Amino acid sequence: QAVLVSAGDGGAGVRFGETKLDGARVGFTEYPCEKALIEGEWRATRMRPCLTTVSATHPVNTQSFSDGPHSLVHCATDFAANHACTPARTVRIDNNPPAHPKAVAAAGGDGWRRVNDFDLAWENPGQGAASPIAGAPWRIVGPAGYDSGVRFAAGADRRSLANLSVPAAGRYSLQLWLRDEAGNEDPGTAVTIPLRFDDIRPEVRFSTEPAEAQVKAEVGD
Repeated sequence: QAVLVSAGDGGAGVRFGETKLDGARVGFTEYPCEKALIEGEWRATRMRPCLTTVSATHPVNTQSFSDGPHSLVHCATDFAANHACTPARTVRIDNNPPAHPKAVAAAGGDGWRRVNDFDLAWENPGQGAASPIAGAPWRIVGPAGYDSGVRFAAGADRRSLANLSVPAAGRYSLQLWLRDEAGNEDPGTAVTIPLRFDDIRPEVRFSTEPAEAQVKAEVGD
């Protein structure tokens, strides 16, 4: 994550800039100054050796820090070794996707139904210090290679999907996982549940075999 920093000094100018996260250095910039090494010590070669206004970008590897709030500070040092820092700013880091949704169930159970309308509900896992749940990606796959593609249902702490449908009668599978506010998600945590739809009436026809003592009919669904 890029951190944009700047500093200004009305005297000798800014020599160093340092960014810290929870007290650990995560970025450092030495700005150009007109100086010379004399008797083992850096000395200015003019009255104002460094730039009076500076800026830099410090990339921070957030994966080195745990999920949750952290304290960000930037400090600057001028050529005369005067030092100043910004007030601490809280930044929130979340590098990990949510765990799988819990207790996923279709309203009315997962048996066959003749109405092409499916509603689902589930419980979200605890996020602790990480970012909250921001929505649920989902996907339906089924017969003849059917694939709805990944869809996304946004919503803070979303716990349900309503009015889902399938293209034709058959048995389908719905894959459901979660996304947090930091944009983390992992399809590998998906929970799969069946969607069974049948709006086709059974077929009935009389047997063409020779007549017997009883009437026979073949029935199939």
